Amino acid sequence: MAAPIHEEYDELVFEFSTDGGTTWARNCVIMNCEVTRQTNVAESETVQDCDNEALPNKIDRRAQSVSVSFSGTGNWTQTGYNTFLDKFYKGDSTEMLARIGNLAALAGEIEYEQGPIIITSLGQARTKGQVVSASVEITFASTPTRTVKV
Repeated sequence: MAAPIHEEYDELVFEFSTDGGTTWARNCVIMNCEVTRQTNVAESETVQDCDNEALPNKIDRRAQSVSVSFSGTGNWTQTGYNTFLDKFYKGDSTEMLARIGNLAALAGEIEYEQGPIIITSLGQARTKGQVVSASVEITFASTPTRTVKV
């Protein structure tokens, strides 16, 4: 059996656009990143058997919505921090797009997930003798559009 081929660090990328997706800039200073994809589930509880209501109720679950977010830590560049800070304070009033890229995607696989974002947390910290560190949490404002590699 052949050994598995793993996705490498530089094949998972985060890119941003402030011009509606015409141009994309890769963020390479937020180095430690995590992507979270979550299905929000609706639950309904009903009687399992009307003839024997002493039985435990039956629970039905259905997917209600999908949420995608990502977070990371690293270092700020002066211009990069201002872009994120500006978006943070403008909230939903200005569109900034993000995309999560899988550069190792094969033909027919999802290469990018993209859409408008909301910056839910933006942090910075300093330690004497070091560059300013950064933390950011971002959620897609709606379910991201998925682009398949051709």
